[in-house]
Amino acid sequence: RLICHKITPGEAPAVQALMEQAGVYEPGDVARRLGSGREGFVGEVVEPGQSNAIFVTYGWVAFAAEPLGQTGIAFQPPSGDAYLYDFATLPAHRGRGYYPTLLRFILADLAARQRRYAWIGTEPGNDTSARSIARAGFVKVADSAYVPGWDGQSPRFELHNPQPGSAALFAQAQQAHIAVDLKVE
Repeated sequence: RLICHKITPGEAPAVQALMEQAGVYEPGDVARRLGSGREGFVGEVVEPGQSNAIFVTYGWVAFAAEPLGQTGIAFQPPSGDAYLYDFATLPAHRGRGYYPTLLRFILADLAARQRRYAWIGTEPGNDTSARSIARAGFVKVADSAYVPGWDGQSPRFELHNPQPGSAALFAQAQQAHIAVDLKVE
């Protein structure tokens, strides 16, 4: 059974270690995210024969502009909305429904705080993630494609194939993709 909760600052080192098992992250990334107003959520399980719970899945929520990797674009959720991003489940725990369970937990938390919409995306071709997102109750608004900037043009995300009945959400999604300056170090 998966038990989900919002992470606390004291859990930052354990969540950092979890995230580093799933990908490459800068040292102190979890603490920085929490310090900048992002909220992290985890799911934990107790393995058979063990007494301590272990974190096996995580995800993040932003209420302000969140950069989309190194694209030069951020997703700025409309006022009153939230943007969900950077989810992963450890490989040994995949296929058990933990991702949609964590998503449903986060959606319930956001609904209790009167957040109007929760936005989420997935890489094109990541059908497993798309199915999990749908199982959690999300409704697809459109497909998107990243277009790098060439010949002086700015990079952008293009939205395609708006779903029937989603014209207003499609327009909001188009406006929510904003250009941002990338930090040069």
